[in-house]
Amino acid sequence: MSDWQEIVGIIERVQGDLADLAIRGLRVVGPQHLASLENVCEEFSRINASFLANKIGELVAAIRNDDPIAACQLMRTQTTLRLFERFVTQEAVCESLQLMIDGQEGQEP
Repeated sequence: MSDWQEIVGIIERVQGDLADLAIRGLRVVGPQHLASLENVCEEFSRINASFLANKIGELVAAIRNDDPIAACQLMRTQTTLRLFERFVTQEAVCESLQLMIDGQEGQEP
């Protein structure tokens, strides 16, 4: 599995978790769900996306503290995740195109 595929897999999993939070509500979130989000924080830190890990960590803290801004934090986290997904997509496409160009340079016209 390539690095990009691993990152996309993490992103898809988190998008599902965040959508589930939005649908079910933040007050019914159990400790398992929060532990899953905390694990994702570690994964994003590992791939040098600490800004996203921080956003998710802030969301988890807001949910745990029953903070009134938790819903707002959820929306911010989803937005940050979507922006990160677009960045990853752009980088993956650029890398793929560069590999294609490099492969064609050795061929005669």
